[in-house]
Amino acid sequence: MGIYLAGEVIRRNRESMGITQEELCDGICSVETLSRIENGKNTPSRANFEALMGRMGKEGKKYLPFLKSREMEVFLLTEEVELFFCVHDYQEMKQKLTELEQRLDMKEPVNRQYVIRMRAMVEGRLGCISAKERRKMLEEALSCTLADFSEEVLKKGMLNEQEIKILCNIAMAYMDEEEYEHSIDILAKLYKYLETVHMGNITGIMRLILANLGHVLGRAKEFEKSQKVRKRAIKLAKEEGNAGSLASILYGMAYNNEKLHQKESACLEQLQQAYVLAECTDNQYMMRHIQKHIIEVYGKETWELINCHLEYHH
Repeated sequence: MGIYLAGEVIRRNRESMGITQEELCDGICSVETLSRIENGKNTPSRANFEALMGRMGKEGKKYLPFLKSREMEVFLLTEEVELFFCVHDYQEMKQKLTELEQRLDMKEPVNRQYVIRMRAMVEGRLGCISAKERRKMLEEALSCTLADFSEEVLKKGMLNEQEIKILCNIAMAYMDEEEYEHSIDILAKLYKYLETVHMGNITGIMRLILANLGHVLGRAKEFEKSQKVRKRAIKLAKEEGNAGSLASILYGMAYNNEKLHQKESACLEQLQQAYVLAECTDNQYMMRHIQKHIIEVYGKETWELINCHLEYHH
């Protein structure tokens, strides 16, 4: 995922507040040093970065690696939480998240934000809370570091990686509430925002937003628009080398083509490609999902033929 250049964070926040470089750096560093930092020629020390952000009344820490802990086990637990979420093992994820919460200082806003966000996601996937309840939890998580989300924030302010993910999650909760316009609006604004900022390795975040937007448009029965967005997402996934995301995007495109009454052979070819990609990345959940879809839409015999073909080529 993307990481902002420190100078980009400082510059955008400074400009949004109408502060000159001289006013910001007085007593912290020279104007020349600040200028070089904002231009990406110098990297500030952690102390200077937080001092400059603090002078603007901003939480500098939120733009640094988001979990605050010195325990290596905390970061290993975080990796496990993310892994179990990716493979759809939500019971294990919930258990690891509880262990993580016990080890974190929950007074730290970024720690609290992460736990609330992941708690909302796992409780939602387990069916313990409604889409609306999930959205409310996510909004609570967002408020830990972002007091007021508005159009102005996207134009002049800065969002950290975790905030971008939370906004994506909020958009998908709106989709599940069938509030498609709200969902599409958030995702479209996020994508436009990312086109205006400088981040390292931004492709993954932009691909995620486009994949989500394509999904929402499909749910809203905007199938042709969904196809255009998903094609852009596929291009980014290829650039990123992310075969796992390609499987779900291709599956969505096949679904759209079915709704657009495209040739059955073309739809089945896309579904087969999606299945192979899911198999290559050991995405058992997606493999089962595609298999179920083919059986329900095209019949068990069609699936058996495809499966025989795949086994032959193996």
